[in-house]
Amino acid sequence: MGRYYSGDINGKFMFGVQPSNAPERFGCRDDNATTIHYSIDKDDIDICKNELDNIKNNVKELFDIDIDEIHKKYYEEKDQFELSKYMNDKAKKLKDTFYSEFADYLLGMKIYNCLLENGECVFDADI
Repeated sequence: MGRYYSGDINGKFMFGVQPSNAPERFGCRDDNATTIHYSIDKDDIDICKNELDNIKNNVKELFDIDIDEIHKKYYEEKDQFELSKYMNDKAKKLKDTFYSEFADYLLGMKIYNCLLENGECVFDADI
């Protein structure tokens, strides 16, 4: 059983490496105590963009990997995508950290693109 998010963006939190509060990293606010109801608007787009840049820089510094290239492959390869084939030896040794950063980057890009397209992003997340 997985934990999902739905609304302006939809998806599934990556099992075992991504908590339900990951959207807060990108400036989203929890609006409800029984479910996590997140919202962000265009006024906070810089928070989201800065955190995406932080992840990109962290991954580059820690693992010497271009996360934008892996992000592109993720959507090109769909169901055949295997993150492990893009990981170098250092990333494989610290795979939980790498998986967590990659999972958050995917989520952050969805939030960022939603902000660009709609001016806001509102969604609910399973706890």
